[in-house]
Amino acid sequence: MRSTSGHRVLLLGIAVLLLAFTSCRRSSGELPPSYPNCSSDYNCADKGEHCVKNKCVKCGADSHCHPCAKCDLASNTCIYAKNCCVNDGDCKDGGQCNRSGKSTGMCVAPAPRQSPTSQPKK
Repeated sequence: MRSTSGHRVLLLGIAVLLLAFTSCRRSSGELPPSYPNCSSDYNCADKGEHCVKNKCVKCGADSHCHPCAKCDLASNTCIYAKNCCVNDGDCKDGGQCNRSGKSTGMCVAPAPRQSPTSQPKK
């Protein structure tokens, strides 16, 4: 009885390994490319990157970057415009995002607070 039971466990183990191996293959039967190589954005998505010329990179177009950045195609990195913002969280040191109705704006320093002694007397 033991040998039959052992054979079943062995066959089950082999079946599980075959299933795991075949599930890693693409429908064409090829294994997915290894990082940083890629065949589509899907291969790069877990790193937040995009597939450009069969390599995972930060960007291949301006649309891959923050609205305040442009894609430098030579380095495939997003280059941010100085003081550009979409909301106040993009501004340093408590600055405010002045968008004037546009999708992006410029960070401006917060208005200085007036001290009680600097207010005009009545």
